[in-house]
Amino acid sequence: MKRKPDRKFEQETGSLEERLSDALERVIMAGRASFMKEAMSAGISAVQFQIIRVLGREGKAAVGDLARKVNLTPATVSDSVNALVEKGFARKEKDADDRRRVVVSLTEKGMKSVEAPQIERVFSEILGGMEAAEKLVLFRFLLKLILSFQERGIVQEARMCLTCRYFQPHVHDDRERPHHCALVDAPLGGLLLRVDCPDHEAEKDPSNALKEVDRFVS
Repeated sequence: MKRKPDRKFEQETGSLEERLSDALERVIMAGRASFMKEAMSAGISAVQFQIIRVLGREGKAAVGDLARKVNLTPATVSDSVNALVEKGFARKEKDADDRRRVVVSLTEKGMKSVEAPQIERVFSEILGGMEAAEKLVLFRFLLKLILSFQERGIVQEARMCLTCRYFQPHVHDDRERPHHCALVDAPLGGLLLRVDCPDHEAEKDPSNALKEVDRFVS
């Protein structure tokens, strides 16, 4: 015999949209707490730890580039970089390719503190066990989220293929790699689209790219 649903319980549970939002908020809070814990153990601030993580990936970067990466003002990032230099985690030097430009890089001490936080290792483990179709849905959702953040000014810049002048969608008769990157002259598939490309040149509006995500990443 089919039981009647408990309307009061379902009402208190909230809509699926509300629960998804709550779940995402918990993930964000967990990530923030993980970063704070790792930063405190290294004797630095959360912002300084973010900068170290970026430099660990990039190798070197100017303060302005770091500011865009961590979505903070150049003044705030400059203060954090100076603190990292004083603590021996980073160094500032003239760019070998442009002597007028100052870049920041990690010292040996900084490199030792660049290990991924526990939460990132958990993410990698979970993602590694997911089916390709699940990854596709998740990737598409995250692209929409980032573009929505950019559209609303929550993030200053998102150097994604979808907003780049070099991105040419649906130019190849290939289901796996229908798109093309004009910069490297190579075909691209939906799951090969970059989220943060150093060669990105913004041309396309994030609002328009947002409308096309489902078509580009399928």
